[in-house]
Amino acid sequence: MSGPCKPNSARPDTQVMLTWRTVSPSAWLMVDPRNGARAVIRDTGAHSGRFLWSVLAAGEMDPISGGRTDLLAQAQPSAEAGLRAYAGNQFEAFNGQTGNVKPP
Repeated sequence: MSGPCKPNSARPDTQVMLTWRTVSPSAWLMVDPRNGARAVIRDTGAHSGRFLWSVLAAGEMDPISGGRTDLLAQAQPSAEAGLRAYAGNQFEAFNGQTGNVKPP
């Protein structure tokens, strides 16, 4: 990968297939191409809460959500759900919506 991840011009409501990429033996990455947000999982090697997952907005270093689990199989769906929730919030902002309220 060269340079920062930049979102493409796809509409926020476009369906995309998100896939995990192994970036090292102890780290996994998933990037949403619609908005550049990313989900990251790290294997900390700790005995409790071994897998640390985070969701980060494009260009940001501070996570917007995150957590710890004991199994990678638990961390992946948690991080993916956080990434999809962030994308859903972006879609609502794109349409000028908040929650279930639709503009006239």
